Amino acid sequence: VDSCGQERAERVTRFATARRGSAGPNTVFIDCFNRDLMPGIEMSGGYGLFQPGGRLPAHVHDFDESICIISGTATCVVEGRRYSMSDRATALEPRGRVHYFVNESDLPMEMLWVYAGPVPERIIVTEACATPEGNPWR
Repeated sequence: VDSCGQERAERVTRFATARRGSAGPNTVFIDCFNRDLMPGIEMSGGYGLFQPGGRLPAHVHDFDESICIISGTATCVVEGRRYSMSDRATALEPRGRVHYFVNESDLPMEMLWVYAGPVPERIIVTEACATPEGNPWR
């Protein structure tokens, strides 16, 4: 049974019919659960598809985030450090860490993400903030 906005009810998101949006160039994102979809919930999560060249802008959150790469290869950049991620590798980004993901490969990349916050908010920052010296939140 799908949740219809009833507080504390379960929810099933159907991938084929889920509402899609973009979070950056060559990306498709689906919000699977959050406070707007499920009143009363205090976390949020979803799915992201990055076509070759797809990327998120440098950003920061006011909560912790977990990201699992479920197919393809991602480059995760955290304050100037670069991590190659594939094969269900999972990253944890603590609150306040400037980061972004990019697909530098020739194949699509997919991720699942979970935020320890009720809505998927990204505070977009300049690329200069994606270094230890440039991060004003540290």
